[in-house]
Amino acid sequence: MTEQVILCVDDEEMVLNSLEMQLKEQFGDKYIYELAENAEDALEIIEELDEEGTEVLIIVSDWLMPGIKGDEFL
Repeated sequence: MTEQVILCVDDEEMVLNSLEMQLKEQFGDKYIYELAENAEDALEIIEELDEEGTEVLIIVSDWLMPGIKGDEFL
């Protein structure tokens, strides 16, 4: 079975940590959790995961971020 990833993107580290904690509390080790502090980093993570054959199941993204905004990223 292919590993599945939940990717969280937010420019605030506290928000990312909170999201990761809540997701792990809800889903445990069922998924891999990846965190990115901006859209550029998230795109790199997605590319790396794609090369590994790992599926990005869900992306949770902030809208207002420096550089690329969340809606542009998605």
